[in-house]
Formats: sequence, structure tokens, C-alpha cells
Amino acid sequence: MSARRVSEKQVTVPPNAHFLDFERSEGDSSRWPSDITQIIDSEGQVNFMKPIGIDESHAVKWRLGVAQGLAIALKLPGIA
Repeated sequence: MSARRVSEKQVTVPPNAHFLDFERSEGDSSRWPSDITQIIDSEGQVNFMKPIGIDESHAVKWRLGVAQGLAIALKLPGIA
């Protein structure tokens, strides 16, 4: 059985961050995962999604990665 490990390293938003607002998003709650209850089956396997808050380290790391990709794609200054 494979396992996904999430780093415990704390990631924070830099103090000089610029925030972007997206007019369109897939953030429609009707599209959110429904399997958010941790249930262990008879074989000991667990398959669920754990909702995390927007300011939790894992979410911040993801958002910073997306931001870096956008900055590179848009050729924003200061991005090498």
C-alpha cells in the first residue's frame, strides 16, 4: 500500500507578498470532495481527503507554488 507523506515543515507567506484575486474558480462547494470521513476498511486501508484551512502550512505551500508558476508564466519582474 502506498502512503502519501505531507511534510511537517512550516511554510509561511512572505511579508512582501502580492495577492491575486481570481474572478472564476473551481471553488464551488458542490464540487468539493465528499469522502472526508476517515474510515479504515477490513484490509486496514484508509482513503479520504482531509480538509485543511487556507492558512495551514500545506495550503500555503501549494498557493506559493501556484504563485511562482504564474509569475514565471507571466514573466513578472524579480522571478529568475
